[in-house]
Order: sequence, then C-alpha cells, then structure tokens
Amino acid sequence: MDAAFTYTMFHDAGMPLMLCRYPDYAARLDACRRDRQMLIDTERAYYPCTHPIIGALLVRHWGLDASLGPAIRLHHDLGAYDLPEGDLPARSLTLIAIAQVAEALVSAVLREPDLEVGDDLLARAAGYLGIGQADMELLKDDIEQALLVTPF
Repeated sequence: MDAAFTYTMFHDAGMPLMLCRYPDYAARLDACRRDRQMLIDTERAYYPCTHPIIGALLVRHWGLDASLGPAIRLHHDLGAYDLPEGDLPARSLTLIAIAQVAEALVSAVLREPDLEVGDDLLARAAGYLGIGQADMELLKDDIEQALLVTPF
C-alpha cells in the first residue's frame, strides 16, 4: 500500500520541474488540453526530456523505494507491458496499470480531456489487471458516487 500511495504522489513529479525549467511548458500543457493531445507526445516533440524521466531521477535521488523509479520512468510507455520481469518487475507494472486505469476513469468522470493515458494504454492496463468493460463501468460509477459524497 505504501508503494502505491508513494507512486501516485510522485509519478508526475517531473511536471512541476518542467514548468520551472521551460517557460512555454504551461502554454503547451494548455494546448494539449484544448486540442486533446497526449502530453507525453508534446514533451517528446518539444523538450530534450519528459516528466517521467525527470520523475524517475527524482525518486532515485531521494532514495525512495527502488520499484518506483522504473514505474515512473515507463508510465507512458506502451512497451512497458511487453518488458520481461527482469527489466520491469511485476510490482512496478502493477503500479503503472492501477494509476493508468484510475487516471483515465477520473478524467472520464470529470469530463476532462485525457492527456495522460489514452485508449491504447488504458486497454493494456485494464487487460493486465483483468478488468473488463463491465467492471470499468462499475468503477466509473463508484468514482462518480464518491465525488457526490465528497465534492471538490
């Protein structure tokens, strides 16, 4: 549980550093929202690094759980689901998959553009976790109900 909590807190930790380092990052993030583009694609096109790379370096520097670095580094990489256990431990891939499903569902419930996961990663994450479409709908309903009880 601690690793999952820590992962969700830090998997996008590179984004604030990107905002500090690159003056146009906020505008590009806004453009991604407006144009419904994946943020990782924009980062790869315009910057010499991405928020997952920076985030992975941060957690390693801070001495956090060793399974977090690879999970953070690969959380936008579709190929992560095809890597052997030696390259990406199942624990790390499980963290990735859980967060991808959660992010996609929350974006859908809030009717916000999905800038982080996309259909391909969501399909792989759900498949890895054994979550079918009916279960996805139930999870989405649970999130909607939780937001009604605890509005932001």
